[in-house]
Amino acid sequence: VSVNCISHDGNLEDTVLLSALAALRSVRLPELSIIPSKGEGFNSLPVCALKDSNSIRARALPVSDSFVLPFSFALIGESILLDPTADEEEQSDALVHVFLRSSGLVCGVLSVPRQTGNTVPKETLAICAERSQATLPELRVLLDSVQLDLRS
Repeated sequence: VSVNCISHDGNLEDTVLLSALAALRSVRLPELSIIPSKGEGFNSLPVCALKDSNSIRARALPVSDSFVLPFSFALIGESILLDPTADEEEQSDALVHVFLRSSGLVCGVLSVPRQTGNTVPKETLAICAERSQATLPELRVLLDSVQLDLRS
């Protein structure tokens, strides 16, 4: 999957990952068939039928529980902001990225100190993980709506 960013107003990493997931969930491959040759030999021709396509759409989110969903936070003073804008990222003391499996299991947390260079306290990382888990059902609904929109 190749994603090209035309404009960026913050939280680019999550946007790229989620748009790639939405794209993969709606992939349809053209049907390929072989027309046997007339006569002798192996002169069969492959034919690609664009009208008849095979769906490889996932029926559940995600394809397997090993697929990771991202959640990003900006820490500004005592505030913890989910899905920060570019300005909020720039002004942040640190950025935190939480990665969840579809089951809600935390499979990764990355903190990036920015202004102060101080490490992020474990308690703050735990709050970010809890907020990510609380937001997961809403993210699933949004991703499912993308797939429904593509069917119409």
